[in-house]
Amino acid sequence: MDRGPSTEDCGPNYCTMAEPIREILGLEILDMDIHGRGWAKYNGRTVLVENALPGEVVDVNVYRKDKGMLLARPTNFIKTSPERVEPTCKHFGVCGGCKWQNVEYTSQLQYKTAFVAKAFKQLEHLDLPTMRPIVPSDNLLHYRNKMDYGFTSRRWLTAAEMADGPVTEGLTGLGQHPSGAFDKILHLDECFLLEEPGNTLRLAVKQFADEQGITFHDHRARAGYLRQLILRNSSLGEWMIILMVGETDPTDAQKILDFIEANFPQAKSFFYVINDTLNDSIFGKELVHYKGQTYINEKLGEVMFRIGPLSFFQTNHAQAVKLYNVAAEMANLKPHETVYDLYTGTGSIALYIANQVKHVTGIELIPEAIADAWDNARRNNITNVHFIAADMKDVIKKDYFKNLPKPDLLITDPPRAGMHPKVVEALLEAEIPRIVYVSCNPVTQATDLLGLSKKYRITAIQPVDMFPQTYHVENVVALELI
Repeated sequence: MDRGPSTEDCGPNYCTMAEPIREILGLEILDMDIHGRGWAKYNGRTVLVENALPGEVVDVNVYRKDKGMLLARPTNFIKTSPERVEPTCKHFGVCGGCKWQNVEYTSQLQYKTAFVAKAFKQLEHLDLPTMRPIVPSDNLLHYRNKMDYGFTSRRWLTAAEMADGPVTEGLTGLGQHPSGAFDKILHLDECFLLEEPGNTLRLAVKQFADEQGITFHDHRARAGYLRQLILRNSSLGEWMIILMVGETDPTDAQKILDFIEANFPQAKSFFYVINDTLNDSIFGKELVHYKGQTYINEKLGEVMFRIGPLSFFQTNHAQAVKLYNVAAEMANLKPHETVYDLYTGTGSIALYIANQVKHVTGIELIPEAIADAWDNARRNNITNVHFIAADMKDVIKKDYFKNLPKPDLLITDPPRAGMHPKVVEALLEAEIPRIVYVSCNPVTQATDLLGLSKKYRITAIQPVDMFPQTYHVENVVALELI
């Protein structure tokens, strides 16, 4: 049933769609798409519904058309799924994080397993092994060790806040993007991703900045001093604070960092970065070390790591240990073997397995990451590793091994986009006996595996849940040269 045009609640900053919203009643959710949205059909068109689970029947408002599909939000649940649970966070459904706090955890694991299976449909003509059961996370909340929070002078207002008329006071905020609104910020009264004192620290910073009259960023006007607060912590209890500001005078940034140091003894490392561009990224900007350590310490297994402000490190420490153990087990490591680690980053996998093999060569395009990897090796007195800042496809070509031992095993852990096609070609040319492919995106992983299937067969598939309460899933695959 279709009621035709209606209107959508919009904040003072944002509406999702200029055209009238179309309400659809009694829509049955048939499945889940790979981005965690309910999947349905309406008049032959695909409808993707946020916060809706398979088996549910819902009334929805369509807020956008995207590539022929309708994107919608539920307005009423006629029938709910037994998999649905009460979300922990009061901001669930508005905040863009933790999309699955409404899904019972065993069901989350089942859906993630299904996502891997769907991604691997393009490989179904191959002789695939049975997928192993997904490795669950012990911690469903407070599992992240890094969060970026945005400042705003015009925070996102909910429909409930606007019910009594325009809101003119208390508009500053420090939090996350609302779902689907990447240029807006929802102020968070609570956040369950970082362990304490992450939430308390964030709220204290906002209150202090308000009291001091320090201006918050206005995305539309491209003005305002405070832009971003980045918090990193380690399992050893150390915290790093990075404050991004939009003006060249560092006085107020230093004032806030001094406040944090005085009130939160866990904070050991303090940076600020001046960014007057449209981009909120800290990469490519000068990071100013204000006080404390230039790093925080972390430990994986028996290896100590120094984590700098730009260091890539797995954001779920406890699950990273499980992930690396899965990769090591699939690799069937032997003391006499030579291993290459592609996309090594700060050398975390290379250093984690170094005591089990003869030699590991880590390869990474970013020179700063390679510098961190060398530093981590020296700190741990690990001497059977070598790190190279280079393009992957150039290093692993067959002729590169003329004067070096040919690897017995290659481990690759690329970014979400997967490996460049030329890297896949180089791997086929190099004919390394075994490969272990760690991926945060099973879709691009499957595409790469399809290319590698010309010379390799898949011997093991193991999903790992690194991000509870979200649809993201890590996947590890072992391959052997045919």
